[in-house]
Amino acid sequence: MCGFLVRLRGLSMGRRPVHPAGRMRHCAAGVRRTEAMSDEKSYYHIPVMLNEIMAAFQPKPGECALDLTLGAGGHAAELLGRTAPGGALWGMDTDAEALAFAGEQLREYGARFSAIHGNFRDLGMIADRLNLPGMDMIFMDLGFSSRQLANPERGFSFRVDGPLDMRLNHAAGAPAAECVRLAHESDL
Repeated sequence: MCGFLVRLRGLSMGRRPVHPAGRMRHCAAGVRRTEAMSDEKSYYHIPVMLNEIMAAFQPKPGECALDLTLGAGGHAAELLGRTAPGGALWGMDTDAEALAFAGEQLREYGARFSAIHGNFRDLGMIADRLNLPGMDMIFMDLGFSSRQLANPERGFSFRVDGPLDMRLNHAAGAPAAECVRLAHESDL
């Protein structure tokens, strides 16, 4: 894991803190189900370095957090648990399948959790569009998940045959097979 975490006190994104209750949930609809996702109960997620991250953040009840790489939602669930009551978390991911999975895992937190389909590189634009409040914590867990690597349809695996895709967001960019097909041999 390559991670990035920021512990802030009242970081303002230029807005007053607003609780996500009553706010439209920004979660991708119509997510394509794959065999790797079909048995979601069998997928077990262990968030990387969870104790170390919680020790660094020291989340408190009522605080707001932004998880820029939501993934399966393990870190988000812990942050939501520790910021109860009244705390809120916005979770962003470019991978619509991961976002849908995490949304199901975090459903118990209700309006305290909001899912955002997007890429952290667009945080400024997304924060403006959604009118995100000030944050106490911002978290990123950079890398791939075993869930993404294990799914042959994603095209990341060296062990399982599948299409050469290698995109976290199937709606963005060309699949890797297209890039390889169009590239000049010297570029490869």
